[in-house]
Amino acid sequence: MPEAGAPALNPHALPPAARTTAGLLPGCVLLGTEDAACWPLRLGRVWPGVAALRGPCHPRYDLAGGPHATDAEALCRMLAPSGWPAGWPRLLAVSAVTAEGPAWEALGALSDDRRIGLHVLARWERALLERAAAHDANGYFERFQGVEQRKALRRKRRRLAEAGARSLRIFDDPAGVMVALKTFCRLEAEGWKGRAGTALEQDSSGRTYVADVLGSMAGAGSAFVAVLSAGDSPLAAGLFLRAGGEVLFWKTAYDERQAKHSPGVVFDIMLTEWLYEQPWFERLDAGHDDSVDPATLIWRQRRPMADLLIDLAPGLLAGRLALAGLTLRRQLRALKARYAAK
Repeated sequence: MPEAGAPALNPHALPPAARTTAGLLPGCVLLGTEDAACWPLRLGRVWPGVAALRGPCHPRYDLAGGPHATDAEALCRMLAPSGWPAGWPRLLAVSAVTAEGPAWEALGALSDDRRIGLHVLARWERALLERAAAHDANGYFERFQGVEQRKALRRKRRRLAEAGARSLRIFDDPAGVMVALKTFCRLEAEGWKGRAGTALEQDSSGRTYVADVLGSMAGAGSAFVAVLSAGDSPLAAGLFLRAGGEVLFWKTAYDERQAKHSPGVVFDIMLTEWLYEQPWFERLDAGHDDSVDPATLIWRQRRPMADLLIDLAPGLLAGRLALAGLTLRRQLRALKARYAAK
């Protein structure tokens, strides 16, 4: 399986999204404001009596908890004791941190120098599409999908096309993004999330958050919404954030009445084809959490991820208590899941 070794940028921590987040979410603080290093976090607790800065800021909607850092030195300066605001906790509990690239290397260097305590609570992987894996989309699918799998997907695409002219439309200006977001919300609300009461349409504060982040990022050329339609009927949609040549797949929804034709998979295939046509595109991060098996997605590269506890004042009691508490909590959750699976 090919490995991904490219720098990982966190679009959720790009200044436009980070400033929007800081303005909307109570307890959100913003480390750094420069393009080289920006890290939105929220004030919270990791254990009774132990305060920490948490990431992601909005656990239900954000996909990455790490910083946006293209410059390792800038991240080191941001975490230096002289630059740390007075009164803030010296502990950072962050999940979904990309375990590669400048930010990860900077954290490792600080840990090696014993300037921070870096504790890896969990390691997992995300599916990733790298442009360099093939010369075009057809080459990618030929490399990573078997003959029978490709035949099955072609049949699904033909059946979807019978409902009308099939097209993938991209909305990347602020006004178009807001219109396409309505389509996304309608699709999601008509599916299982709507029945469970967890659709974005049913969460007014969450929809405001997602809309404001998308709008601020689209205004900076760093967001788009893709909609797959057959005739006039939307079949699937996705929300995306951009950081340079990297795309983060934020949220997806599809018409579950067409489930036998796999509109979600067809959407992923047509998205891959479109991305390969974009000269700026370098890689797509599938954006799922650790509950998703990356093998269920069509993209075959893997990105290493980690959940971390970062102690900016190593050796103090608070850090040791937080580490022991978080470790115990994870062990209990794993034990509960193991018994539930039996």
